[in-house]
Amino acid sequence: MDFNRLQYFVVVAEELNLHRAATRLGITQPAITAQIATLEEEIGLDLLIRDRQRIVGLTAAGQSFLREAKRSLAELERVRQSAQAIAEGKQGVFRLGLCEEISSPHLLRLFRTCREALPDHLFQFTEFAADEMLDAVLREEIDIAFSYLPLLDAGVSGFSVWQEPWLAVIPDDHPLANAPRVTCHDLQDTDLLLTSGGQESPINELIRGNFRAMGLKPRIAMEVARRSTLLTLAAAGLGVTFLPGSFVELDFAHLRLVPLEGRGIETWCSYLTAQKLAVDACLRVVCDHQDQQVAAG
Repeated sequence: MDFNRLQYFVVVAEELNLHRAATRLGITQPAITAQIATLEEEIGLDLLIRDRQRIVGLTAAGQSFLREAKRSLAELERVRQSAQAIAEGKQGVFRLGLCEEISSPHLLRLFRTCREALPDHLFQFTEFAADEMLDAVLREEIDIAFSYLPLLDAGVSGFSVWQEPWLAVIPDDHPLANAPRVTCHDLQDTDLLLTSGGQESPINELIRGNFRAMGLKPRIAMEVARRSTLLTLAAAGLGVTFLPGSFVELDFAHLRLVPLEGRGIETWCSYLTAQKLAVDACLRVVCDHQDQQVAAG
């Protein structure tokens, strides 16, 4: 299959407009139309929903094909980078997987430590949704995954890297903004802002678990996909959200970070058991970093 056609399809699917897609790709609109038609003929499926000359959406097959096309293109780019790294004298590549929920100052320090300790390796970082992480490990798309929950599979090993308390992110004009700490009881009548995904979201489930432990039901006002949006909504006074404890080092305008009593969160490092030897150097750095965190804590 022509990988250029995959790229053309991804751009068309993102734009849902042939003119904008052609402009973005730097080719003519008739050329991209012909490439998409060839792709659909090649795989024997309609990928786009058309209304006369307009694209109005993706078929069910198109949505599935888009996910696989993005995965294939990402893998091709990783292969290209790996080959280039080896050609430039690197000894190998470590592919690390994470999602936005897991991003924290602790994790950034860990990645910096890995790069400093293993300068002869290339580190590639790929973002996944939390519920995609296990499949990414099993499909060998990444070597090591970082998540808030262990990845449960017979072929996957892992360990807890560190633990953190929760911080309640409170608008600075809220009555609890200057409290030394808060409990779920304090927040039971407060609008809460959580990441989208309902109870399938690891973050949501951890937060809900703290409320359930006190016999409470959280009052969730809104769920959105990105942490940056949650912080913006909280700063606007629309509710309270939550961050891992290491964010206490940062300063956010119009927000106060107040420790939340209750069960904290753990960051887990997971990998294919059969690939341990291949990633052992990186895992040793992670373990050393873990020991330093425990000693500092």
